[in-house]
Amino acid sequence: MQAVSNSVCHIGKWCLSLQQPKDVVVQDPFFNPESRQFFNQVTEFLLEKAIQILDTDCLSVGWPMIDFLTPWIQSHYKMEELPPGVGEKILQIFDIVLKRMAYPEWCEIEVDPDDAQLDYSKYRDLFTVMLKNIGLIKPIRPQFLHRISQEIEQIQVPLTPVRRAEVSLLTITELH
Repeated sequence: MQAVSNSVCHIGKWCLSLQQPKDVVVQDPFFNPESRQFFNQVTEFLLEKAIQILDTDCLSVGWPMIDFLTPWIQSHYKMEELPPGVGEKILQIFDIVLKRMAYPEWCEIEVDPDDAQLDYSKYRDLFTVMLKNIGLIKPIRPQFLHRISQEIEQIQVPLTPVRRAEVSLLTITELH
């Protein structure tokens, strides 16, 4: 699965680098409308795969997906309106980010961290960066804030595991 993850990352980043803003006139014959459409289709396919693969505890598989998805998310900062389907994809990624920011059961927060726990902490930091990036996209900000509100409302003090409740609080402090 790691090879698939790395391939999706590298091909996806390559496709993103080839996409030019529509208002830029490029003299290269490679950048014609048909090529642009092809790269958009490949990018869409890779985005679907990356979103599926991102939902993993395996750092070596998830890390490349973050490496591909973060620049894709950042490419939507200045848009006043998102292309069809993009908002849904970003909110799908956001749901995975919230899920994966929670420390897994094998991480013992109270003890001195071993290498695996330190690696997961770095992995979690990347998800935190994704969270902040998603929060900067204006067209989905109301849904973004609504989902954070739902996360906080779902906390039931005696029943919600600390690992899960901590994500909601971390989300608020990171966005502050």
